[in-house]
Amino acid sequence: MKTLITGSPSKTGITGFTLVECLVVLGILSVVSALSYTTLTRLIPAAHLRYATRSLVSLCRHARLEAIKTNSRVHLACDSTVGICRLLARDDGRLIAEVDFSQMQHGISLGKSLNTDFTGQGRATRAGTVPVSNAAGETRSVIVRLSGGVVTR
Repeated sequence: MKTLITGSPSKTGITGFTLVECLVVLGILSVVSALSYTTLTRLIPAAHLRYATRSLVSLCRHARLEAIKTNSRVHLACDSTVGICRLLARDDGRLIAEVDFSQMQHGISLGKSLNTDFTGQGRATRAGTVPVSNAAGETRSVIVRLSGGVVTR
């Protein structure tokens, strides 16, 4: 019967890693984790910006679908001074939905206000663009078209 021996035996017969080998591995792991950390800290603000942009697009699409469903006007009011976008029923003014961009992380802000209504046919009464920015200076724009479509750039 053959015995499989891994590693080379030392003078004492004990095998393992030396202190130098352990320190080299620790050094390599430290460098890799430092590089990963800096990359992640740059990616997180961009991810929050994408999230905020998707939230605004979702709110616009919600307004359009609500207007079609109820066959009445739904008002989208984005106020850049307070950083809040609201959906209001045009007939009684009740709040349907709201997104507060000022509470989002990484300094998310709206660059411009937009007020438009979505009609029962799903069309917008006013087209417009709302720039969404983060503290890192990155900006994405949400564009509401007269057809009722919403796109980002």
